[in-house]
Amino acid sequence: GATEANDRTTTFYATQQLTPTIVLAPSTLNEGYTNSTYKTIQLLADYHKKISRHEIDVLVGHSYEYNYAESIGGNNNTYLTNDIVSLSLGNAVAPGVSGSKTESALDSYFGRLAYNFDNKYFLQSSIRRDGSSRFAPAYKYGTLPAVALGWRLGQERFIKDNVKRLNELKLRASYGVLGNQNIGNYPYQSTMTQGGGYPFGNNFSTGVILGAVNDPTLHWESTTTKDAGIEATIFNGLLSINAGYYDKTTKDILQTTIDGDVH
Repeated sequence: GATEANDRTTTFYATQQLTPTIVLAPSTLNEGYTNSTYKTIQLLADYHKKISRHEIDVLVGHSYEYNYAESIGGNNNTYLTNDIVSLSLGNAVAPGVSGSKTESALDSYFGRLAYNFDNKYFLQSSIRRDGSSRFAPAYKYGTLPAVALGWRLGQERFIKDNVKRLNELKLRASYGVLGNQNIGNYPYQSTMTQGGGYPFGNNFSTGVILGAVNDPTLHWESTTTKDAGIEATIFNGLLSINAGYYDKTTKDILQTTIDGDVH
């Protein structure tokens, strides 16, 4: 699918005589145009099969996302009249122009396997391979696995036949890794910023300075979670028990410093 948005704005601040001695001036015209495009593709294949006490579900897929945005703007002032307004008709001492372009993409491949036997033993595992344009080519892709296990212990005969008031008893455990690439566009590249003018002879010229020094080895931030627990229901649902252990660790945290550098 694809979506596109276009936006144009025009703002004119006219010269106004507020009082015999106070004039709101100079008249100023600001014009801007923005365009943004978002494209995505999703490809999925799913297979489900149940044979006797075995049940399996397999999913594989690929997704791709692309974002592009551009903008241009201009301003002028000191118009001779408030009736005819155009950027080319002003008499600005220093007319201004601006513009920007940004783009980013995310390329993902993923798979998931879910299996249960006799509605008592459960396994669900998944793996992702995500590539982000926000990292250098050597660090673009990250692998993110996850697995979860469950055992309905209360359905086993040695429990079910001997513990009469127990309705449900389940053991569970899981392990997973999540990735984060939300650090803005081009964060692994050192960027240049317009500014810091320099005198050449009798002329003053606008210069370009190093705006930020970033880490070229920047890569995916990863958050690892571990979970284990027990769930129980007794007395026909009058009492439920849920106890567990949970651990979450984040590594290679992406952050921007006050001076704009990315690490």
